[in-house]
Amino acid sequence: MKTILITGGSGLLGATLAPMAAAGYKIRAAYRSNAVHLPGCETMPLDITDCGAVRESIAAIRPEVIVHAAALTAVDYCEEHPAEAYHVNLAGTENIARAATMAAAHLIYISTDYVFDGKTGRYNEKATPNPINSYGQTKLAGEKAVMELGGAWTIIRTTFYGPHPLGNNGYMERIIASLLEGKTLCMPENAFFSPLPVEVLSRVILEIARKGKTGIYHIGGRERSSKYDFVVKMARVFNLAPADIRPVDFASLNARARRPQDTSLDVDKARRELKTRLPGIEEGLALVQESFERGGR
Repeated sequence: MKTILITGGSGLLGATLAPMAAAGYKIRAAYRSNAVHLPGCETMPLDITDCGAVRESIAAIRPEVIVHAAALTAVDYCEEHPAEAYHVNLAGTENIARAATMAAAHLIYISTDYVFDGKTGRYNEKATPNPINSYGQTKLAGEKAVMELGGAWTIIRTTFYGPHPLGNNGYMERIIASLLEGKTLCMPENAFFSPLPVEVLSRVILEIARKGKTGIYHIGGRERSSKYDFVVKMARVFNLAPADIRPVDFASLNARARRPQDTSLDVDKARRELKTRLPGIEEGLALVQESFERGGR
């Protein structure tokens, strides 16, 4: 049985992907400090910024595939702590890429739609990245490290959502909690993206691993959506109060880090080359609502 090493095992993607992958692979899920227990998986501590530890662990595990999902993803935190962001998102990725090459493992690097400046949207794989904040800059630097240092590699640019299997308070949980408490949410009606359920992204990753697909792939929802419309549709699917969601202008947002306005992705390549269906907004939200009913599993 082939072995897959997943970094970021305590995160939303890692904790969703690992038990799903365990049906067909031996899974080693790595976490940095918060110990996790995932069904059917072996879990282990691993600091990706420790070059020696990464090299020794990967040499011992000898995985055929490494899914590198560990990252510092809090956008405002990255802006305020750029050195730490580069240490984790670049140096950590360099360590993983070098060790993957030495182990002859297929490296699947989870990147982000934030590598783009958001001026045009509908970005395909040939579009030129131009990140406007530290998070996007460090993730793009990680992409370059994978291309320069990795052997067989795949870069997935994406944005995803869904319930955290470990019960962590993620993006969707915070929105739902706010609406249940009757709080007013202000969402930009002219900021766009291509959100994808994390379960679907996990299926795509497993298909890419199984088929040995390499190169850059944009993996997102089939439809472009404004942040406002997405949350309104989420509220309706979850039988909450969409009246508590107010549309605002993107320019009025006052975040510590600049955000790209339109990071929607052109997913035609993925739809041509992969069999996993990429859902539209309402279909994806319905899938996620079912996951919430199952307790995030």
